[in-house]
Amino acid sequence: MKILALDSSGSTASAAILDDYITLAEASCTSAKKHTETLLPMVDGLFSVTGISPQQLDYIAVTSGPGSFTGLRIAAAAAKGLAFGLGKQIIAVPTLDAMAYTVSAYGTWLLPMLDARRGQVYSALYKADEPLNVQRVTDYLALPLDEMRQLAATFSNKPLEIHDRLHAEFVGSAALTMLENGQVTPSDELPLLYIRKPQAEREREAKCSSQT
Repeated sequence: MKILALDSSGSTASAAILDDYITLAEASCTSAKKHTETLLPMVDGLFSVTGISPQQLDYIAVTSGPGSFTGLRIAAAAAKGLAFGLGKQIIAVPTLDAMAYTVSAYGTWLLPMLDARRGQVYSALYKADEPLNVQRVTDYLALPLDEMRQLAATFSNKPLEIHDRLHAEFVGSAALTMLENGQVTPSDELPLLYIRKPQAEREREAKCSSQT
């Protein structure tokens, strides 16, 4: 099962090609360039390095949020374009779920975090029962860091592993688990999980409220 995994939900854009749970190649880029300038060239490089053609892909996996509003849309557009052109289906992977797949230890409580700005983080609490079996035990949330830690402490008095980085290979790993449960998306659909409204929309609503 060959999967192309994409992520540009944060400051780093990354892409990977997996054959089942084996990562054949991965590339990432953190630079002043926009993700629109780096993501697809990285994908082309992966095809070249692995010798796999786009037609040989079985699925395309992409992070669906939360994360940077602009970044999410960039990866989503790339995934939808590739999926439509190749006649493939998409596996939409929640960003925090993919981050939780970085765990390798049994019985670990995980707290992946993404900067939500305005003094908040996007997060959720997970329990790793065994490798590749990560269970989310809270909703996806946007909270101040201290509040998120306090919430996590109500579930476990054991030390937490906090993750704040994501690589596309873990997007692929999470996608394979989702695939086993039949969670795929038609190429012309890709719902994004924002949790909070975009800043421009929040500012517009605040301005309208102040005028009434």
